[in-house]
Amino acid sequence: MSGTGPTLSGQPVQRAVVHIPATGLWHLDVLLLDAIDPGTLQRTFVYQGLSLSCTVLRSIYFANARGLRLVAGMGGWRQTIPAQPYMAQLLLSQVVADAANLVGEPTPVLGASDMTLQAYVRASGPAVRVLDLVPFWYTDTTGTVQTFAPSTSLITSDFTLVDISRAEGKFTFAPTQCEDFMPGRTFQTSAYTGTITRVMHDITPGSVRTIAFGQELTPGLVAA
Repeated sequence: MSGTGPTLSGQPVQRAVVHIPATGLWHLDVLLLDAIDPGTLQRTFVYQGLSLSCTVLRSIYFANARGLRLVAGMGGWRQTIPAQPYMAQLLLSQVVADAANLVGEPTPVLGASDMTLQAYVRASGPAVRVLDLVPFWYTDTTGTVQTFAPSTSLITSDFTLVDISRAEGKFTFAPTQCEDFMPGRTFQTSAYTGTITRVMHDITPGSVRTIAFGQELTPGLVAA
């Protein structure tokens, strides 16, 4: 448990639920009590060693509480961009860079995921659709699109396994460092070893519960 509660750009947070998928944009829902919204779109959520750069999508005040939904990065990938034909041969990275520039997001570095397109017609719609052409992508904690494989290293910080839903492959943990629980990382207990595919952190000032869905679970040294 952290000695400091969660904050959103310095404002104390009553509760936050963070959803981090294996691919795509992560998002979080935050509850602030008696909070005056400063009106800025870009915020930073902080708890333990987890720091998330995000943008407000929705902010509603009711019954002395404010609820916000925030999305990774600058919020640009959800914006609608116009159609654009590319009639000559070009790299996929150029198509992605053009979309990112239109919506004010950092340009993703495709690296080995880049490829040559003979021609491409970008349809009008959310900018994020151009990323469907990329074989694999996700957003890091800064909100930047990444295309390299995430870390698969073993989680070595202390945690307690609170509950297991065997049929769903769902594990509930009480972590000491929730930032270690990310898609791709491996966890190990006396009964199970698993690779995390997606994560939800449920955070309050007094506690954090991390729900991790896992795959390729194998029995450990003792029976479950």
